[in-house]
Amino acid sequence: MTEPAPGRRFLRWVGGGALTIALVGLTAGYITLLRAPAAGTCHDDGIYLVTAKALAEGRGYRIISIPSEPPQTKYPILLPWVLSLVWRIYPSFPDNLVWLRFVPLIAMLTWLCLSWLLLRRLGASGSETAVITLLTAASPWIAFLSTTLMAETLFAAFLAGGLLMITRVHHGDGTRADAFLAGAL
Repeated sequence: MTEPAPGRRFLRWVGGGALTIALVGLTAGYITLLRAPAAGTCHDDGIYLVTAKALAEGRGYRIISIPSEPPQTKYPILLPWVLSLVWRIYPSFPDNLVWLRFVPLIAMLTWLCLSWLLLRRLGASGSETAVITLLTAASPWIAFLSTTLMAETLFAAFLAGGLLMITRVHHGDGTRADAFLAGAL
């Protein structure tokens, strides 16, 4: 195996250093956002929070923050249900808020990993995929959605998984189960 030319070694070193700096900066930014004390700043995250608490306490999928505690009929149950699992482990609010925020953060990381695989499967180079993934993670809107109790990153993870399964079937290396899994996702 031959050594790369000095110029290419330097570019790899600079690129690796820039990647490291970007990842450290993103990690610091996300840690700061996860520790923010606010919850319920948007209507949606407040509803997700209240219904997660109701599910964790065994009161059903209800809006327990208003009189008569009506059933929740507007929002899907998946995110509140996952949040309720965390709530059962860490039941003390607002101390559990940072743990609850890990749910959309983990969903975002899953989404980015599945998107990485999807982009590579569709023919993007490693450097193109890295840039797209880093720019997505660095987006202020993605950072906001990944650190608040919103369902968008969970939806994006399921969507990326479904698209990955569809491409497997389309390229001929998937099975019938992949097609059904894509539909389920």
